[in-house]
Amino acid sequence: NFKVKWIREVKTSYTGAPYLDDMIEKGLDAAKNEFICIINGDIILLPDFMSTFLLVVNKYTRFLVTSRRLDLKIDHILNFDVPETVSYLKENARKTYSYHNDKRLLPIDLFVFHRDFLLDVKIPPFVYGRGIFVRWFIYNAYRKRIPVIDATPVLTAVHQLHSHDYIKDTVVK
Repeated sequence: NFKVKWIREVKTSYTGAPYLDDMIEKGLDAAKNEFICIINGDIILLPDFMSTFLLVVNKYTRFLVTSRRLDLKIDHILNFDVPETVSYLKENARKTYSYHNDKRLLPIDLFVFHRDFLLDVKIPPFVYGRGIFVRWFIYNAYRKRIPVIDATPVLTAVHQLHSHDYIKDTVVK
């Protein structure tokens, strides 16, 4: 059972995109749990998220789990009360995705870590969703000698394909 709290007051860029440092500071202040998950709002997680998370937690005390997104065009309302919905999403998202052929550097839309991961760290004022913060997260783990676990092969993070016309501060192709 998840308890979700929406934090509306976050410092944003001129385009309205949140700054990572402010977003995380306010999120950590509000969070009571030991582990933190940062995930884009257009991502659908399937049950393999929890099974993967539990495997990692049982093996490592410190870690950074990442996962690449699997793009899927969704043109109908999904009914998660029907068990076939999960298998439909998993099969169709993985059907066209090839992990070894994915040359994109930044399609990482999911991070899971212990709340201490960002202790004693000054997060630069990155604009969330613009790419460079992904590299910073991984660098921070490397610098602290924390294992980075790319869970893409076993964790299905479905990204609902959509236009990026709302992004005004960068060129998206």
